[in-house]
Amino acid sequence: MKFLLLAGALLVLGWRPAGASNLPSNAAFYTECLKAALQSQAIDRDGPYLRFACYGETAEWFYNALGRRDADVLREKDYSGDTIRFAEFTDTATGGTYCRRSTHSAQQYACSVSVRAGSFLDR
Repeated sequence: MKFLLLAGALLVLGWRPAGASNLPSNAAFYTECLKAALQSQAIDRDGPYLRFACYGETAEWFYNALGRRDADVLREKDYSGDTIRFAEFTDTATGGTYCRRSTHSAQQYACSVSVRAGSFLDR
């Protein structure tokens, strides 16, 4: 937990490791979602994964970016009126990064970024 608080503080303060300026432009979608999740403490655990959630404008921005990809790499599914766009398609919900647009939820846009932390979480 102390690590998450430190990481969150460093992100909020704008700390960047050496080489961060060489990140691809799409890394901004991940970092902004992680920053929002840390600020709102929207973090949970699913087995060996930590899941960071962002909502609202940040999630809408990420969702729209996922939809701008070429048809051969676009990963999108409809579930009961919700449209889910995956960063990379996985056969399970855990471990995947995805954004959702819902027509019947209070949070119209939401994204989930999963990070595999493995057994380190329990040590």
